[in-house]
Amino acid sequence: MKIVYYIFQTHTSGGMERILTDKVNYLAEKFGYEITIITTDQKDKKPFYRFSSKIQQKDLEINYTDDLRKGPISRLRTYIKNSSSQKRLRMQLQEIRPDVVVSMQGNEMYFLNKLKDGSKKILERHFTRDARLIENQQGIWKILEYIRLWYDGRIAAQFDKFVILTQEDKSAWPYQDNILIIPNFVNLNKENVLSDLSGKRVIAVGRIVYQKGFDRLVRAWEKVQAVLPDWELTIFGGVANQEIEQELEKLILSLNLKESVHIFPPTGHIDREYLDSSLFVLSSRYEGLPLVLVEAMSFGLPAVAFTCKCGPKDVITDHWDGILVPEGNVDQLAKAIIELLQDPDKLSVYGRNAFEKSKQFNEENIMKRWKHLFESLKAEKDQSHKSVQR
Repeated sequence: MKIVYYIFQTHTSGGMERILTDKVNYLAEKFGYEITIITTDQKDKKPFYRFSSKIQQKDLEINYTDDLRKGPISRLRTYIKNSSSQKRLRMQLQEIRPDVVVSMQGNEMYFLNKLKDGSKKILERHFTRDARLIENQQGIWKILEYIRLWYDGRIAAQFDKFVILTQEDKSAWPYQDNILIIPNFVNLNKENVLSDLSGKRVIAVGRIVYQKGFDRLVRAWEKVQAVLPDWELTIFGGVANQEIEQELEKLILSLNLKESVHIFPPTGHIDREYLDSSLFVLSSRYEGLPLVLVEAMSFGLPAVAFTCKCGPKDVITDHWDGILVPEGNVDQLAKAIIELLQDPDKLSVYGRNAFEKSKQFNEENIMKRWKHLFESLKAEKDQSHKSVQR
């Protein structure tokens, strides 16, 4: 079985990069699949997470990233670059001759099905359908975003399978008959070592961007500190937006939280940080299926999260393994955190339940579903090829 994954880059510490790495390593090591990762913006940078030596990596050297960081005129270059990317990808697919090509929903989703290389095509979506609408779209931009979502739905329908992460998000795509729900998995805590919940530390993990809502978490933490001054909040996240990072630092200073809120860069040993913490908080404005939430729960951490689209409601059972807070309600977020930190017995019970819940996202179970999908598509491909030969 030959499979190609197409993604912008793998050198950052995002959740999509992490799950891709874990997934392809499993496919190569456990199932013996031949995996190739094709990127457009990797350049000479090393992957943040470690790929198996059996994985092939190729970069098309398109470099979309620079254009996306500039104004609308510069972004027009992406349309020109799409043409170049299409030609280079076609050449790679002709050489590799894969059974399945998986798009991680970059620019390639708009032309991948035009490449008649004989492979089956899968589109993966790792965030909620309404992500960009939540990103403060206003006026004409909001109208244009609705049009783009409609068009994306038409494009997604052309793929052999459209894989999303949650039942909640499925309802946002009412006319897609090719949808399949396969959640992300976690494999970080293979030894099943759990936090003893003794450390007076709350942890949050994610890139420092608008999506992750760390500004909302810091505002909630001001209220937590007023009641529980001996607790600290630690945020592990790469700086994806300098302006937002600076605004967050100013907010921490203005609320006099410098001594209790600490921001650290991404770490390759996040497991140790979970074990030294007692509660995980997800303050995101939107997600797909937040991998860090499931990971934290696998270390026995209870979780408090906003009911953002999408993910938390698919993972947390309210007042069983964590607490769900109405989206955007900072006061309720603070109250939920205080409720758990003030009740060690409840914290302990929720922690055990969180660990049990995380087993639903077991690596082996989830990868069996991917294996079934890949092999069924290959069977369809082979059957189609035989029909043509006749």
